[in-house]
Amino acid sequence: MNNIPTEELEDALKNEKDIDIFLDENKDNFISDSFSDYYVSILEKNGISKADAIRETYLKDNYIYPILRGLKSNPSRNIVLQLAFGAHMNLTETNRALKLCGLSVLYPKIKRDAVIISAINNKQTLKECNLKLASLSEERVR
Repeated sequence: MNNIPTEELEDALKNEKDIDIFLDENKDNFISDSFSDYYVSILEKNGISKADAIRETYLKDNYIYPILRGLKSNPSRNIVLQLAFGAHMNLTETNRALKLCGLSVLYPKIKRDAVIISAINNKQTLKECNLKLASLSEERVR
């Protein structure tokens, strides 16, 4: 992956008359990771076992393991966020995980998302984040 900034790719795409040329010239810039591969790489980087990560999410093993094995696609935004907390992802990693699942990234102009961003940035647990969300009458990450 050459890692050309997204804005540069967007500009190149605006000016491209032939999509085949664009795709060929930029083939090394497309995301090819699956969510499950990406998640496992983050766990390894952070030195966290799958079992420990799952324990921190409060999710059932039989629901999560198919996602982590790549057998179940399209997890919900809340599931991805729970998994992100379990893996101790930072904000950049969390937003990438959301993007890999075709979900919207955390957006600081949305109150609930701002609370989640703050919890991630301050390395809070999922439980701490949910307590704050509940105190503000916002939907918990569940």
